[in-house]
Amino acid sequence: MNEANSPTMIVFQGPSASGKTTLQARLNARRIVTWTSRSPRPGEKHGVDYVFSTRTEMDEMERRGLFLETTLYRGERYGTTLDAIRQALEAGELTSIILDAPGAAKLKALYPKRVLLVGVYAEREDCRRRLAERELGEADRQARLSGYEEEVRALRQCDLAVNNSDACGGSALALVDCLRAGFGASAAGLRARPGASEASNGMPEAAEPD
Repeated sequence: MNEANSPTMIVFQGPSASGKTTLQARLNARRIVTWTSRSPRPGEKHGVDYVFSTRTEMDEMERRGLFLETTLYRGERYGTTLDAIRQALEAGELTSIILDAPGAAKLKALYPKRVLLVGVYAEREDCRRRLAERELGEADRQARLSGYEEEVRALRQCDLAVNNSDACGGSALALVDCLRAGFGASAAGLRARPGASEASNGMPEAAEPD
């Protein structure tokens, strides 16, 4: 497989609290830093956690078409620049990013052979419980859960899907370990299967057996 056509960017997408951030951390690849208009929280570093900007600057950047995707959350803008994506792909090292379904689909369309979409599924009740454990208001938790069904349906666009429900006993982590080992073992990366499979109940099944 030609290196120029090998996946070097892993994109995680899935419902809120499905475990995307945990799996991204487990992959231990260079993370693409996104932009935000909100102020830094204690301990956050510019250029490490986020590129901290202003709403005015980000609105102008979006008008100029500099973002792959942007989203508004609680009045603040978040986005990923096309330049950051290009630089990561040109570097040729393994990188990762978490995107919503539209952003992931757009990135895959731009770089179909360089991007691997990994869908992260978890049962709704597991997501609800995980959100309850976070320091979030009830309205915020409900807002995050409101898009659950739509986000699960969007997993069908992924190259592979992994079941990160509590009942699966860590199989999602095992899959990410396999991805990391595969990319580390060969510069050629890995071949993604054409599409994510679906279980008989309409939900994506685990990419690996429990």
